[in-house]
Amino acid sequence: MKFGHITPLRRVQTAGTRHTRKQLAIAAVLAFAAGIAALAWALTPATGPHAKALTIDNASGRPTACFAGDPDSYRSSPSAADAWTALQRAGTARGANVQQLIVPTADQTQADSFLASLRSRHCSLIIVIGDRFSTAAESAANKSPEINFIALDRQKPPSAGKNFKADSAADFPKHAESEIATLNGIREK
Repeated sequence: MKFGHITPLRRVQTAGTRHTRKQLAIAAVLAFAAGIAALAWALTPATGPHAKALTIDNASGRPTACFAGDPDSYRSSPSAADAWTALQRAGTARGANVQQLIVPTADQTQADSFLASLRSRHCSLIIVIGDRFSTAAESAANKSPEINFIALDRQKPPSAGKNFKADSAADFPKHAESEIATLNGIREK
């Protein structure tokens, strides 16, 4: 054997048997492919009659109140910040989660999408401000009767069901805690 010269099919001694490097490489590739296939099988959602549906869970188990609107409507309402603060205080006092989503919306479709995301986050009460969000909330109220909606500073009276109502941002802080108290799972103290 010369130094510096490597034979391509050099034999390797392993546990009493002789294997070529080519055979070991093929075995390694097959083991890797089997590992990838097993991982893909494990990560594939189950299907069929006994498959468990994938859901977004509310890990805390507490009801959630959400405040949503566009920045222009939020800034132009002199009482919107007070309504948000009152909602936070009521959530703390009553043991509810409180979230805020103030995002610019270019059109009605975006407002509808943002409210759909709040519904998927298990918001039991959604307070909105701004015309686009008010319209989206009215539409969502018809689709989600288990969620209560309040539109602050809405220009026209609500036409949706009993789970949708209008209020002024100036008056909302006075009864924010009673709204939070009506959420599922919260009892009067």
